[in-house]
Parts: sequence; C-alpha cells; structure tokens
Amino acid sequence: MTTDVDNYSLDDTLAGRLVQAGLVAGFVAIPDHVSDRRTEIALRAAVLAAGVGLVAYLNAAEEDPADEPDSYAPPEEVASPATTWAVIGGVAAGIVALAKGEDRAARWLSRRGITRPHAALGALSAAVVFAGSEIEHRRHEAA
Repeated sequence: MTTDVDNYSLDDTLAGRLVQAGLVAGFVAIPDHVSDRRTEIALRAAVLAAGVGLVAYLNAAEEDPADEPDSYAPPEEVASPATTWAVIGGVAAGIVALAKGEDRAARWLSRRGITRPHAALGALSAAVVFAGSEIEHRRHEAA
C-alpha cells in the first residue's frame, strides 16, 4: 500500500519554490555575465553544488514522523545493468540537447535585440520551474 506523500522539503513552502526557481534562473543566466568558458563551467558547477547542498540540508531537517512511510520495501524487480546504462545515456543525451537548445535560443534572442538572452531564458525557465512546483504543491495539498 503506497500513499501519495510529498517528502521533498523545497516544495513545502513558497520560499522553497522560489529558491528552486532562483537557482535555475542563475544557472541559465551565467553565460551572459562571464566571457570565459572555464569560468562559466565553474560558476555553473558552483550554482549546481549550492542547489544540491541546499536540498540535502533542507531534506535532512527532522519532520513530522506521521509524514514518513511505515517501511521501505525493496523493489520487486531490479533493472538490468543495460537498462541502467541506457537511462544514464538518455539523461546525458538530454542534457547535451538542452545545452544546445539553450545556445540556439540565446543566439535567436540575441539576433532580435535581446542584450542578455541567457538571462531572459533564465527568467523563462524559472517561471516554468516555479509554476511546475506550485502546481505539484497544490496537487499534494488537495490530496
């Protein structure tokens, strides 16, 4: 028997959802503010590490014991190594496709006179992330 419990702390508060959106906006906007590729990679890694660290910290907080599942049952079926590597490859390909799409979209915006195209894409991405987490939060609240 499974219950639909949201154990993800950043979705629990408006501030948490805003932090998620802000991290995404900052991550995407970085190329507008640095010219060196190595600096861009280092800053993106720092924003990613800060986000992961924040999630780890907030998820480590003690919560209401009634909000925890009774037990963690082992999975019925374990995926094969081929399936695992296929998923990893798919995620990697998705990341590459998103990066290329971001660069293409930034060039398109730049040709249309947007002086900070990555910042514009960051704002759009942040709005999508916030809307998605807000919808998910409201779905859990209604349940």
